Amino acid sequence: MKYSFFVSMPVLVLLLLCLSLLPAEADTIILKNNVRIHGKIEKEVGEFMHVRVDTRSIRVRRDEILQVEENDLDGSFDLERAVEAAKEEDEKLTEELGLDSEQRDRVYRLVSLLSAPDVAKSREARNNLLAMQKELNIIPYIVFMLPSYLPPVVLSLLEFMTEVSPDQAQPVLQEYVFFTDENVRAKCLDLLGIIRDKSSIELMMRGLLDHTGIVKISACKALAQIKAREATPLLAHYFDQSDLRVQNNVRQALSALWSDGENAVSFDSQQEWLNFWQEKNASVEKTVLLELLEPLVEEGTHFSGC
Repeated sequence: MKYSFFVSMPVLVLLLLCLSLLPAEADTIILKNNVRIHGKIEKEVGEFMHVRVDTRSIRVRRDEILQVEENDLDGSFDLERAVEAAKEEDEKLTEELGLDSEQRDRVYRLVSLLSAPDVAKSREARNNLLAMQKELNIIPYIVFMLPSYLPPVVLSLLEFMTEVSPDQAQPVLQEYVFFTDENVRAKCLDLLGIIRDKSSIELMMRGLLDHTGIVKISACKALAQIKAREATPLLAHYFDQSDLRVQNNVRQALSALWSDGENAVSFDSQQEWLNFWQEKNASVEKTVLLELLEPLVEEGTHFSGC
């Protein structure tokens, strides 16, 4: 098979990252306004200091300089040494993530197609990722890349990871439940409920305190899925929520917590549920202190974009 020469994105990123690791005799001039200039001091003439930055020479006023540090940052670019540093970083990633550069590049390209407008291409990319996962564990690399993606891709990857490896996805979901985008927070709660992760009960309860309806709704569903009866008073608090979507999900969750195959439990008012809780309270194990609960994010938090 023939390959035309190109620098793949992962390799390009490695090259850029490794530039800062290249040794060279140089100086860093720190100005009083905190600006840093990496180069090599050539000479000092009068009130100016002449600094070589890569192939250029610039003048800096001496009275604007706060400090000079000797280090290896001269602002120059040595491609050969950068490639060598990138190679070392590539070997490190291969050891840590379990995929070589070609495999990582393939995963990267497939992930980029997950949110493609063309549904056929998106579905094909997902199927190819599933096929790769059957032969290799690509989850660590996906987790490694996750912070670099926008919410639509993050949502797709969270679903994918949970589908193929719930155990590996669980800590990631618990981390991203604090994400600034409400759709991501809601998706994490949905998925934690789907995998019946009872260790996330406090996160689910905190989701009920979210300032967005979509997260509240996901919290309701998740609490119902893990049968978190200790959440009854918290759910009852939102029984008459002004947002009818939240209100309906709260009522469905309360009924799901206490109904079984033979007996359905449902009340038409908040007070009836509170009275019911007073009767059942002592029989329910408490693992979360409701009075100490805080929202997952501060009120008004929204994803600000790139």
